[in-house]
Amino acid sequence: MLSWDDVSLHLRALGYLPVTFLEIDCSCCNRCFRLAVEKIQDGDTIIRRWPCPGCGAMQPATILATGYSRRVLPLIERVPSRHLSAVSRAKLLESVGIRPEAPPKRKKSTNPGPRLPVLN
Repeated sequence: MLSWDDVSLHLRALGYLPVTFLEIDCSCCNRCFRLAVEKIQDGDTIIRRWPCPGCGAMQPATILATGYSRRVLPLIERVPSRHLSAVSRAKLLESVGIRPEAPPKRKKSTNPGPRLPVLN
């Protein structure tokens, strides 16, 4: 069985570079990014400040993983924000003991959509 050092040498020989995967949740531009950058030294802290790809402000970055990649660095991926619906938000609040005043109800669509042309 191969050791991790042997695997690392083999991957580097195939053209892979060691990378560190980070996540930045920017409070300035209210966006979340995942990055792959050149490997950060092992002695660094778990949370490190890194410039936000969206606005450039220095933000705390969480190290997600280390690995290898053949792609051109830095890799930047914007994580889409997923907002909760009003019903889901009410259920979540109830699960932690906060009772909303009136649970929101889903509205039925009043728009029937476009009418199809009648063919004679």
